Amino acid sequence: MKRLLAVHLRLVDVVLRLVRLNLLWWGWTLRGVVVAGAFPATAALAAVARRDAIDGVDDDRAGWRALRREFAAARHAEARQANALGWMLAGAVALLVVEERLVRALGGDAFSTFVGGMLWMLVVLVLAIGVTAWPLGAHFDERPLAIVRRSALLLAGRPVAALVHLAVFAGVLCAYYLAPGLIPVFGLAAPMWLATGALWGTGVLPRRVEAVVARADTEVVKA
Repeated sequence: MKRLLAVHLRLVDVVLRLVRLNLLWWGWTLRGVVVAGAFPATAALAAVARRDAIDGVDDDRAGWRALRREFAAARHAEARQANALGWMLAGAVALLVVEERLVRALGGDAFSTFVGGMLWMLVVLVLAIGVTAWPLGAHFDERPLAIVRRSALLLAGRPVAALVHLAVFAGVLCAYYLAPGLIPVFGLAAPMWLATGALWGTGVLPRRVEAVVARADTEVVKA
């Protein structure tokens, strides 16, 4: 009975944290008028999820004020890098989609269909790199291109760990498809938080590399 109660309390804590993270993500995204706020807020979300996965959530980090300070500090620490990474990935996807549309519009034969299919496969690859890039960006203090390279190497060199990460992320999106009412409640926080925890659970990454959180901690101390 006590174990069941502990599981329920833990579930409540997780749900509450995801709701708070979703609110913070939306708050900072809107504060940056979306175009300048979404990617830094995503980087901050990844940083908090990474620290939760490695260290857990103790009493000092569980409260709303502590979480808000940590999120804001991570967002400020990674604003420029996050926008560079996010817009680079978004631009790559947009370019591939436009190329696919042009190939199909100007072609129509079997070769055009083949090229269009290959372009869509590249879109899926870039999206997979994008999903894995955010937790890696929170863990390694590197430039966006280096993070993209690390993400590609993870997909190629550690396919099982990468698939676990992507499967959890995709699983949450499937749950959103089946129950759209979950989207405004959990938003990006649930797939990012759960997938990041799954990635670190595989044990393929060094656990004590400090990147976003190290800089964020400095910002918290200054505040």
